[in-house]
Amino acid sequence: MEGPPIDLVRKELQGQSLVSNLEFHEFVKALKRNGRSIYHMAFGQSPFPAMKHAQLELKKSVSQNDYVTVHGLQEFRQAISRFHEKFDGFTVDPDNIVVSPGSKEVIYHILTAFSGDIVLLSPTWTTYEPQARITRHKIHVVPVDLNTSWKLTPEILTKAVKENCIQSPSLLILCNPDNPTGIAYTEEELKALGECLRQEKFIVLSDEIYARTHFSGQHVSLYKFYREGTIVCSGFSKWASAGGWRVGYAMFPDELSQIKNAVTTTASLTYSCAPAPMQYALTEALLQEKECEQYIQLTTKILATIADFCYRELDEVGVKVIRPQAGYYMLPDFEILRPKLEKYGVMNGKSMCINILEEANVALMAAGPSFLHPETRLTARMCFVNFDGAEALEAAYSLSDTELIKEEFIVKYCSPVIEAITALKTWVQKILAS
Repeated sequence: MEGPPIDLVRKELQGQSLVSNLEFHEFVKALKRNGRSIYHMAFGQSPFPAMKHAQLELKKSVSQNDYVTVHGLQEFRQAISRFHEKFDGFTVDPDNIVVSPGSKEVIYHILTAFSGDIVLLSPTWTTYEPQARITRHKIHVVPVDLNTSWKLTPEILTKAVKENCIQSPSLLILCNPDNPTGIAYTEEELKALGECLRQEKFIVLSDEIYARTHFSGQHVSLYKFYREGTIVCSGFSKWASAGGWRVGYAMFPDELSQIKNAVTTTASLTYSCAPAPMQYALTEALLQEKECEQYIQLTTKILATIADFCYRELDEVGVKVIRPQAGYYMLPDFEILRPKLEKYGVMNGKSMCINILEEANVALMAAGPSFLHPETRLTARMCFVNFDGAEALEAAYSLSDTELIKEEFIVKYCSPVIEAITALKTWVQKILAS
C-alpha cells in the first residue's frame, strides 16, 4: 500500500501562487485576447519606452558577456552614487552599493540575511509579506489609513511597538513614494519619523524605486535623516522604464556592512551578477545627465497631469482618494457606495472590482489581503498608465520650453485613461442613484 503523500514543498510556499498583480494581469490579458474590450488599470508598468540614449548604449554593450563583479561594475556604482548625490543630496560610498537583477531580488537577499523580525505597513506592496514569510521571519503588521494620508507617523509606530512587543533588531520596510497609494513623505515627516526609528532602534529598508517619479521633482529620502539605520533600494524599472532590463540596487551605510556583506555572499551563491550589458549601458546613460533630466521631467509631468485628472474626477463623485504625489497609482476608497452595493451582494473589495469589470469594463485590483489590507474594505489600487506612452512622450519632446503639458495634452495622447475614468465615474453615479 502506498503511504501518505509526502510534502515536497516547504509550508511557506504551499498554496502560494504568482504574485497577485502578475496573476491578475495575466487574467485581464486573457480576457482581452478573447475579444473583451477592457480598460486595464490594474497593472503598474511604466508606459514609456526606455530612454533613447540608454537604448543606444545597450546596443553598443551587447557584446559584453563576461561575468562582472558580484556587487556590480565599479564604474556603474560610481555613476549611481553621483546620480543620488545630484538628485537626493546624499553621498554613498560606491563600495556600499550592491547591484542586483531587479530591486525585488536585492530585497529578498536582504530579508534572507537579516536575523530579526519584519515590520510591514497595511496597506503595502504585495511582495514584501510573501518574501518575509518565505525567508521565515516573524511579521508585524502596522495599519495606516486615510486619516494620516496612508502615512506612518511616529505616534502610530510607537503605539505598534508597545502593543505588538516588537523587539530589536527589527526591520521596517517603508515604500516612499508609495505603491499602492501614490503618497510621498515630506521632509518634516521623515525628520520626525527618523528620530522615532532611531529611538526604537529600527533598521529600515526604504524602497525608493519611485523616487524619480515624484511629480514635484522634490523626493526626500529617509537616508538623509536616519543614515546609520537605513538601507535604500532602487532601480531602473520605474523612472527609466527599463523593467525588463532587470537592474536594481541597494545602498548601505557603513554601520550595516554586516548585512551588505551577507547580501553579496548570497548573491555570489545565486545570481552571480546583474546582466553585464545592462550595467555597461546604464553606466553611460547616467553620465548623460541632461538627457536623463529631460526624460524624467517630461514623463513625470505627463503622469502628474493624468493623476490630477483622475483625482479630481473621482473626488467629484464622492470617492475618497488622496491626491497622488508620485508614481502611477492611487488607492480610491469606495466606502460611500457600501449601503448601495450591499443590496447587490457586494460586500468586499474583490466582489466590487468584479462588479466594476463586468459593468464598466474597467479592471482595478482589489486592495485587500494581497496588499495586507482588510478584505472587507471597498478599496482598490488603480494604475493610470493604460495609454501609449511612446506616442505621448514623443509629443512631449516636441513641445517648446514655454509650453506646458496640460489636460488638453492628455485628452489627445492619453485618451484610454480619460475614457476609463469616465466609465468608472459613470458606474459610481449609477450605483449612487440605484
